[in-house]
Amino acid sequence: MDAVNFKAKSCVERKPRILLACGCKDGAKFELLCHEFSKWARLAVCVTQSSLCFIDSEKIPRAVKFCGPRRSDSNTIKLLEWADIMVIAPLSPHTLAKIAGGICDHLLTSVVRGWDPNKPFYAATSTEPFRWEDPLTEEQSKKCIDKHCYHRTHFI
Repeated sequence: MDAVNFKAKSCVERKPRILLACGCKDGAKFELLCHEFSKWARLAVCVTQSSLCFIDSEKIPRAVKFCGPRRSDSNTIKLLEWADIMVIAPLSPHTLAKIAGGICDHLLTSVVRGWDPNKPFYAATSTEPFRWEDPLTEEQSKKCIDKHCYHRTHFI
């Protein structure tokens, strides 16, 4: 059997693996996103410390891998290797500023710093649009778009 046929036969169709992250306290709809994404994808969830107060981990589907905010190099590497797509929803201007500045003080920012720019990365901004119209926030957002090739939308 030649290498091309072997590769084709060894590739198994699988659901996409999404790393869904909550980067702020506006996480009221986060559980809904978990349920919707888990219908068609394998899902791991990464949360920040501030979002823990607003997310009920009991409402997240059992099949979802839940990763707390504590950073460890082994968790960061595992998530970077595992995930095909990253979605941060919602993303606060505070977490955006950390990402733009290269600060890695918890698991989420560490994963973003190591994210492969060839993989899709989406961020849905928090529900306070006026905070995103600030010139500094716009500059930081542009920096992240240029550096991480991320796509930004508003979190509804």
